[in-house]
Order: sequence, then C-alpha cells, then structure tokens
Amino acid sequence: LNPNPITATPSSVSADGDYTSQSFDTTATGAGAYHWIAHFSGDANNEAVSGACLATGENTSVNRAVPTLTTVAGPGTQLGGQVFDTAHLSGGVNPTGSITFRLYNNPNCAGTPAAEVTNGSVNGNGDYTSPMATPAAAGEYYWVASYSGDANNDPAQTGCSDPSEKVTITSPPAGGVAAARIPPPECKLRKARARVFVY
Repeated sequence: LNPNPITATPSSVSADGDYTSQSFDTTATGAGAYHWIAHFSGDANNEAVSGACLATGENTSVNRAVPTLTTVAGPGTQLGGQVFDTAHLSGGVNPTGSITFRLYNNPNCAGTPAAEVTNGSVNGNGDYTSPMATPAAAGEYYWVASYSGDANNDPAQTGCSDPSEKVTITSPPAGGVAAARIPPPECKLRKARARVFVY
C-alpha cells in the first residue's frame, strides 16, 4: 500500500447521515488499485472511528489512459534513398516509452517487415519522427507504428494501409548505353595488272 495517502479536505459533520468526499486527481499517482479509509474525528459526545483498509466496497481501480496514435509518412524516394514516418500521440497521461515503426512491402502488412526502427524518447503527447529506413527494392511500402504504453497508458497502434502511410520507392532511371562503335572493314585496294598482247 502507498505509505503516502491522498488526503482530502474534511467534511463538516453536523448529524448522522451520508457524507461524500471531494474528488481526487490521480494524474500524479497514476493508474492502479486505490483503497478508501474514512475517518471520523469524534467530538465531545462521540468517539473517533475509522474504516478498515481493504473493506468491502472501499476499493477503486483507476484504469490506464487510452491514447490515440496517428501517423503521416514522409515522402517517397528513389531506390537507395531513405524514408521516414511521423507519429502523433494524443490522449495519454504523461506518456513515456517508445514508438516502433515497421515498414512493409505489401498492403496487408504481412510477413517480416522490410525495415523496423524505433524512437525510444517518448515523453508526453506530441509528434515523434522515426529514424530513417532504407528499403532494399523499388515498390510500394506501408508504415505501421506501435506505441509501447507504460504504467499509466495502454499501448496503441495504427492500422495497415492507412491512407497517409503509403510510400513509393521508385527505380532509378535506366542509364543510356552507348552503342558499340564497330570500325568499318578494312578496305583493300587491288592493283590492276596490265597485260600486254603482241601481234
């Protein structure tokens, strides 16, 4: 149990009845199980009394936040060049952790990724850019990003073939091949032989 409980401003008691606590902000203390204990201070005519920890009905669970992850791919490039993806993380509560970017060479994002890179510096909601990736072949590629989650935030992932996640790798232009220069056949001059006839 947390040795530093979250305390509230005491309610003023005027008679027997129901008393409701103030609301508690668990942003700083995070997700997890919380256990209530109510304490009556007592007065001149009534002794003090406290509830028991883990008493039935006195336990509250604070679930992790459910962040949203969206992505926008960088521009395509010619084969041999590099590509990148940018993820936008929102809705988290002081999120930390990492975002892994996987690049697939098919619209189903099946099989082994053509590239996998990780940005491990998540510190709050915002934009996070992947490290560069260098595809090994020309074609159409699709990014998928995954946020790792942490103690207070659920993991999140983008879908395959999202409209903004397609990137095209083009083949380099074919280099011109110079035609071989074939020398002309050697010209051989034949000397005519004069023939002399005597009559």
